[in-house]
Amino acid sequence: MKTNKLNLMIASFFLVVFSIGFINAASISISNINVPSSINQNGGSFEIIFNLTNQGQATDINWSLSSATTGTINSFSFSSNHINEGTSLQPTIQTVTATINFPTGQTGNIAGIINAGIINGSGDDKNFTFSVPITMPSNPEIPEDIKECSLIGNLGNNLKLTIEDISVIQGFGDDEDFWYPLDQIEVEIQVENKGDEKIRNIEVKWGLYNTNDEDWVFDEKENDFNLKDGDDKTLTINFKLDDPKDFRDGGNYIFYAWVTGEDGEFDDLDVCTYDSQEIDIIDDNDFVIVYNVELSKETAECDSSILFTADAWNVGDNDQDDVSVRLYNNELNIDEEVTIGDIRDFDKESFSIEIKIPQNAEEKTYALVLEILDEDKDIFENDEDDTARFNIPLKVKGNCDTEEIPKAIVSAGLESGGNAGEQLVIKTTIMNSGDESAIYTINVKDYTNWANLESISPEAIHLKAGESGEVLFTFNVDEDVSGDKTFDITLFTDNKEILSQPVQVPIKESKNSFAYFGENPLIMILIGLIILVLIIIIVILMTKKTSK
Repeated sequence: MKTNKLNLMIASFFLVVFSIGFINAASISISNINVPSSINQNGGSFEIIFNLTNQGQATDINWSLSSATTGTINSFSFSSNHINEGTSLQPTIQTVTATINFPTGQTGNIAGIINAGIINGSGDDKNFTFSVPITMPSNPEIPEDIKECSLIGNLGNNLKLTIEDISVIQGFGDDEDFWYPLDQIEVEIQVENKGDEKIRNIEVKWGLYNTNDEDWVFDEKENDFNLKDGDDKTLTINFKLDDPKDFRDGGNYIFYAWVTGEDGEFDDLDVCTYDSQEIDIIDDNDFVIVYNVELSKETAECDSSILFTADAWNVGDNDQDDVSVRLYNNELNIDEEVTIGDIRDFDKESFSIEIKIPQNAEEKTYALVLEILDEDKDIFENDEDDTARFNIPLKVKGNCDTEEIPKAIVSAGLESGGNAGEQLVIKTTIMNSGDESAIYTINVKDYTNWANLESISPEAIHLKAGESGEVLFTFNVDEDVSGDKTFDITLFTDNKEILSQPVQVPIKESKNSFAYFGENPLIMILIGLIILVLIIIIVILMTKKTSK
């Protein structure tokens, strides 16, 4: 009997030990995994829901080994980091929601692994893999080419394209912020192979897309090339917005660049990715600019005529009436004005001007100044304070007295003022016509008989070969002057004067009548005598009154 009790006690002891050992080891499993069939490219996050089952000791869960295997994932977050104990007969089942955050704009798939690590006890970790295709948003504004690129995808994200830089190299736009019709644009596009194998037959395309019309303003492509693993290539592309009529109806515009290739890391699977930049196209209400400037001769001889032709484009959304142009250069005694007439919005009118080169002109490159004037004879100006004033270089050589060509070209025009007794501002454009960069020191002379110099801004300017810069001269005009006044702009390089450019400005007389009289000393003497006689008469009258 005692033996049976002892055996029962021993059996109970081993059962307790066995039970304790069983509970000490957490035993988890994962089931009922619910992965979305697809995710929106711009969604930013998605959820995976699954059951976590425990048949052992309660434990905290370590999710930190969860990671992406394809695409980019910013972070994982989980609805629970703990599960209570359970047994094989009564397991604990807990529903867990995993939230995966990802950067928008990706193509292809996002794939990864979710790992549930046991912190308490000696149980084994459990994990599962997932893969979710990325879809483009259902947005009709996105070009079909970009939708197709997204569908092709970029497995492994080995192929990368980036719009590095956008510059307006000619025109009135401001790089990536806004463009004007007729601007010339330069864009740098970088293509990288971030994978471990060569990507072949890489083709880059780009274009400007009007989301309102759902159509390309233009689209172009580059020749195919290959990239070894880890290599990159930067493409510099140039294009002109050469037809303002494309922008007559307005719209929202996006510049796209996209690239396709065959990725050797995935058995030459087709891959595609893209980048984009929103662009404003300015349709200034009242702005006319010049385009397609041509001279009948590249080099003009002295005592010969040359024909200047161009197009005046109305790049605003208002019709313009009585448009005219003025072409002038003080050194060559050229000052011509022609009437163009009315120009519809986003339309053009061609014009021509014939000019005569003087026999005694100096052989050098001159800057002809062209101004486009509105019906009030004011220069057109846009909302960014740019004026429709253009410099056209003209080389004069042959049949002249000298063949020396200076290293700078100076042209000047009235910026503001022009009245006696007021401030006068002259805007000057300096062009480096030499073959090397130079620093020009600017000064003026021969003005003291009609004005005082207030400022020169800037007093020195650094220009590369062929580059132009602007300088403002501010004068305080004397009150007693009127008519055409002159002064000389001088340029110095290395303390040597290389150019002295005469400038003529018209000054309107002061509205102060005394300033007018001040120009005629005889009138002033006569006025003085009259005043003196009046004083004498008053004194005599006062003396007679006193004597009475």
